Amino acid sequence: MRNDYLHNKKSINIGFVGGGSQSSIGLAHRIASRMDSRYNICAGVFSQNKTKSKNIAKKLGIINNRAYSNYREMAYREKLRHDGISVVSIITPPKSHYEIAKCFLDQGYNVICDKPLTQTIEQGQRLKLLTKKKKISFCVTYNYSGYPLVREAKELINRGKIGKVINVNVEYLQGHIVGLNKKNIKKRLNWRSKNSCGSLVLSEIGTHAFHMAEFVSGQKVKKVYADIESNFVKNIDDNANILLRFSQGAQGFIWVSFSSVGGESGLKFRINGTKGVIEWLQDSPNKMKLNLYHKPLQIITRGSNFVGRSAQLTTRISKGHPEGFFEAFANIYSDFAKYMQEDNPRLTLKLKTFPTIEDGIRGLKFIKASKKSHATKNWINI
Repeated sequence: MRNDYLHNKKSINIGFVGGGSQSSIGLAHRIASRMDSRYNICAGVFSQNKTKSKNIAKKLGIINNRAYSNYREMAYREKLRHDGISVVSIITPPKSHYEIAKCFLDQGYNVICDKPLTQTIEQGQRLKLLTKKKKISFCVTYNYSGYPLVREAKELINRGKIGKVINVNVEYLQGHIVGLNKKNIKKRLNWRSKNSCGSLVLSEIGTHAFHMAEFVSGQKVKKVYADIESNFVKNIDDNANILLRFSQGAQGFIWVSFSSVGGESGLKFRINGTKGVIEWLQDSPNKMKLNLYHKPLQIITRGSNFVGRSAQLTTRISKGHPEGFFEAFANIYSDFAKYMQEDNPRLTLKLKTFPTIEDGIRGLKFIKASKKSHATKNWINI
């Protein structure tokens, strides 16, 4: 099982850009970085307001002269220190991802970036070229792929346990905008939409569902047919139904919504094969259904001796004790740390179990293709 042993490796100095006092995802990123002792949070810019940024940094135990007023100052000054950061985590609105990531990549820092990667495919591709030029690493936090049983599902499918994959269904249903005050719903959604990548629901949760579909099935989506709705505020997408065609012949379906009444964070996948079906729901992340042809329904539990190596290595406590969102997020951070510190070139490729910049670009292509499909009422290639 995963633990907090460093095995003669030093913890990695990390800085954060974004994720201030009101940011729940900022808290998730920081907890994820701390969980396995892989990182040392020692610098950051947590607000555009210098005073607020310093106050937050102080509460996090960061010394005053490493609480910076802007990300450019941080990138420059940390390079001058003997104990400077070697990786930065970017947790700002997507419209700022490109400029911030480019600034740190230019200076030779490794980057962890929240999704979606950038606002355009072209920006993402420029960042990819820069990572290759600088020979540095880039992680995009599609954190749901860090759940042990999500990785177990991927491993079972890869081994042919359910036969040939013929259908991939993913749902991610939230309903929080249904209860927003009508007087301020337009203002709040407009701000979020301006900071998205052309579609609010596809940027914020659709790319998660898309990454899950490709990650677990092991197949790439070839083309999409999308029906996207704006149920509450005109021209702001809050619901999408998207048909999928995969490169190896499988069909699929993604349903993502911010306007599903009663939806909390209902991420779910169901993968059908010629020999069986696998089903997992984030609300109950430590159990997974496996139903094989002519066999009784099996409930696979996290932490048991019956799961494969990838699930075991991303588990921290024995079966029966619940693990969840923060632990899955931490698996992405720890996988990235292990990858950055590996000295064996042959082993390094095997350690690339975290979502990469290419996964980030795939998410952007998914958004663009889905929007074009909705506009033209045609299947669109990704």
